[in-house]
Amino acid sequence: MVRANKVKLVMEIMENILHDTSKPWTNFFGRVETRTGVPRLKLLIGILLVTSVILLVFGTNAMALSNAIGLIYPAKATVSLMISPPKRQNYAPAAAAAEAQNKKFTYWLTFCAVLIVEQYCGFVLFLFPWYLLLRTLFLICSENNVNDEFETIARETVDRIIEIIENESI
Repeated sequence: MVRANKVKLVMEIMENILHDTSKPWTNFFGRVETRTGVPRLKLLIGILLVTSVILLVFGTNAMALSNAIGLIYPAKATVSLMISPPKRQNYAPAAAAAEAQNKKFTYWLTFCAVLIVEQYCGFVLFLFPWYLLLRTLFLICSENNVNDEFETIARETVDRIIEIIENESI
């Protein structure tokens, strides 16, 4: 509930800033709002999203932006997990902490695998114009665990790689 209140507060502040007549963008947003009927906050969000997509596809710092998106939130979540592990009602606290750690470790393994593949195959991957956008979306989806299938696929892939390495070393 606290987060929902904070989000509403931030949205109200943004709405007030967008309607402040002393700001230079008020006329622009006012004209666009009257012509389209779309509220100013939604216009701002749309402009930011379009700009982000353009920067991720064509920007000179697209790789740095993609790495930052793939690194910052998971790092914060991992640190908070290390400080206080989650507790669930239907699990023992230790089992809940182990499950949460496994999900974070799966993400970090995936993130490292993407970076290693790019190190060796990057010159080919960067020939595809939408690669960085797709990479960023992949990292966001894998971090948020859109479904548990990602974790299952990642674990199966890692298990296969470990089996191959063990068989070759014997």
